[in-house]
Amino acid sequence: MEMRRLILAAGMAVVLKAQNPGALRESFEGRQVMVKMDMPATKDGVDLYLQRPNPLDLGTYQDRLKRNGIGVNQGDRILVTKLVVKESIIEFHLGGGGYGTFGDEGFTRTTPLLVSKSRREEELEKDLRDASGSRRRDIERQLDSMRRDRERANARNRATAEQTDQIAKARIEQKRLSGGSRFNIRFDPKNPGNIFTPEGLTDALSRWVDFSQGQAPAAAATPLRTLPLLVKGMTRAAVDAALGTPIDITDRMEGTIAVTTAVYDVAGVTAKIDFAGGVLIKFIYQSR
Repeated sequence: MEMRRLILAAGMAVVLKAQNPGALRESFEGRQVMVKMDMPATKDGVDLYLQRPNPLDLGTYQDRLKRNGIGVNQGDRILVTKLVVKESIIEFHLGGGGYGTFGDEGFTRTTPLLVSKSRREEELEKDLRDASGSRRRDIERQLDSMRRDRERANARNRATAEQTDQIAKARIEQKRLSGGSRFNIRFDPKNPGNIFTPEGLTDALSRWVDFSQGQAPAAAATPLRTLPLLVKGMTRAAVDAALGTPIDITDRMEGTIAVTTAVYDVAGVTAKIDFAGGVLIKFIYQSR
């Protein structure tokens, strides 16, 4: 038994030695790629099980899309922002890695500040028990007035709390949609294959990610890889500074989110940029 443990430990040491996270990060982080599928707007991302005949669990994938919405659209060009190597998983972060990581805002319902009975109202309620005739009617009128005032104040406070919640939900939804997503590439640590080489990882993701920057543009056009680097979360002012004045601007609503689409002409390439709340949530470069 002891010998078996030593053999397994030696095998794992060989596997871990073969890992070269630094080389993988250097090869992928900061590159722009194009995704071939819609990706859920959550840090849970898309799980890929490389040793299975069908690496993508469609049921889980569809459930995450329905629950979280789309963080990266099929056809989006997006930045590889981080690559994390663990014992049996490689996290391939795109555009921030998905909403829900440490530091991301979570939703907590606002508790409205409700107005309680005043001491005067409580005293009048006690007096009412022993009052009769015109005095009783006068106390009842005072109590009715106090109750109406208190109910109106509480209604205003509930409405304010609800409005605060709606604003928070819209803000979180906007951040979620601009937070990117990730691939979780799961593998057998005892038999990882060539997953720890840039070529192996590229091959493993090739069904879902285009690393070639798409088809080469016409000779007269600017190569896509030389265009200004865009990252989800950039402000409208930063994008304008990088690309110039947009040639077209349109506004629309996506649910409760107001989205502005700005089109830029950059040396023979069209850049179509979506903004929500003044920050970049989606962009596409198209050669003409």
